[in-house]
Amino acid sequence: MVRLNKNKLSQKQRDTLFLQLNKMLGKLSIVQTGEFLEALLGPEEQLMLAKRLAIIVMIHEGYSLYKISDSLKVSPATASKIKFYYDQDHYAPILTALKNNKPVYLAIIQSIDSMLTLGGHLPRYGQARIK
Repeated sequence: MVRLNKNKLSQKQRDTLFLQLNKMLGKLSIVQTGEFLEALLGPEEQLMLAKRLAIIVMIHEGYSLYKISDSLKVSPATASKIKFYYDQDHYAPILTALKNNKPVYLAIIQSIDSMLTLGGHLPRYGQARIK
């Protein structure tokens, strides 16, 4: 769990720190970025970011909030909150970046599909009802 210090940084200080992080990540290769994020983020933070990205993609692909919550083991409130921001185009830069990198987007979709079907051992979502 993230523990925030009671002593807050000013908006200017936060912007400066974020800009430095952004510049650093922008200069790294794919492998270096993965290593950097693994070293920087704890396991819970890594999982939280991965789930958040999966939720955004699943919402974009039209999955129900129930299916998202159930498959990713997140609360309905978390899925709803991300859906709220999605509806306000808050995640448009993320979706644009993913669409511009089709192989990454397809890999995320494939991972989600594999997770939903337990690696191909279950029927695809919705197909059971069709039969």
